[in-house]
Amino acid sequence: MPQLMPLKWIFSMFMIVIMLISMCMMYSEYMKISFFKKSNFNKSHLNIWCW
Repeated sequence: MPQLMPLKWIFSMFMIVIMLISMCMMYSEYMKISFFKKSNFNKSHLNIWCW
């Protein structure tokens, strides 16, 4: 069935992109938290960013 191959390829690429985006978001969140822990910011400031 040659018509299904592009759809599967698009779907797999979509899943890979979503995984990459979520990983980047988690990494940025982790870096943000570690940055706030290193530099003694207020907790209210951190709460504004973490919303």
